[in-house]
Amino acid sequence: MATNLEFINKYSVKGRVENFDFSPFSAEYDIYTIHYRFVANSSTGYIGTRLLDSSDAAIAAGSEYHKASHAMRSYDTFFDNYSKTATSGSEVAYNQDYGAGGEITIFNPYDSDKFTSWLTRSAGGTTTTGQLFGYQGLTMHVNAEQINGMRFYAGGGGSNGFEWGEVRVYGVK
Repeated sequence: MATNLEFINKYSVKGRVENFDFSPFSAEYDIYTIHYRFVANSSTGYIGTRLLDSSDAAIAAGSEYHKASHAMRSYDTFFDNYSKTATSGSEVAYNQDYGAGGEITIFNPYDSDKFTSWLTRSAGGTTTTGQLFGYQGLTMHVNAEQINGMRFYAGGGGSNGFEWGEVRVYGVK
């Protein structure tokens, strides 16, 4: 497997927004690494992922994603989340009022003849008392189509959004 990373672009968001979209994918790379960090005011929910299609519209239809996630909490038991009928990909953070960061490796997003899949790894703080929350996940988009980008969104109920965020995208050669 190739191991050289080539920097593609940095995306950022500031202010109160519910979605954080970025569209870096092209035919130049088959594998991308995405490093991200953010602060969200999603005290009742999570930060999820959705793909952006060839017109940069979020793919949110039922049964588009198969996913499996493993959540690791410092303050409670670990738990798993599995779905073959999901409307979004693996979560990348939960209750991240105090910040989170992580990495996504995404395979074959731009190739319309192949399925797109990605791995997520993240960690963040949920309270000022030091509670930590980590995620690992795997997602498969079950329709082969050209994918231009990804959306992070604050979900899970309540009034959720991002205060600020930064994404750095690398192509793997």
